[in-house]
Amino acid sequence: MNIEETIIQFKEDAESNRVDGDLEFAKENEQIAKWLEELKEYKALEAAGKLVKLNCKVGDTIWYVEEDDDDYPIKLEIDTISRNDNDTWYYAYDDDSNKYEFIDSDFGETVFFSKKEAEKKLKEIAKNKITKTPKPKDDWVMAR
Repeated sequence: MNIEETIIQFKEDAESNRVDGDLEFAKENEQIAKWLEELKEYKALEAAGKLVKLNCKVGDTIWYVEEDDDDYPIKLEIDTISRNDNDTWYYAYDDDSNKYEFIDSDFGETVFFSKKEAEKKLKEIAKNKITKTPKPKDDWVMAR
């Protein structure tokens, strides 16, 4: 059974409920049919590439981690969201009105939804800096 057949079935059940005098079930079946029609519309939009799932909304607070500055995460507020052919862009400002911009792939890498997640990433960055052996600046090998 596909979604169209299911919608028809719920509408028929609602009509049958009305005939039997069971108005409560009729209303419930009509509501379910309505929800399924909305779902069908959303699925059609998604299939046509016209429905975009966003990581967050305007006004949300996010936390940004700079790879080269591992002191603390920066608290930002999403101000604008835009989309081009390839990416969704998120624009945010800090408390000093500095502007930041991100794309979807930044979430979970340098952009987080909680301060705790951002601080965890900072610890990971700091740990990697300590455990990495610096590369020689020329062809000379470092003596130990």
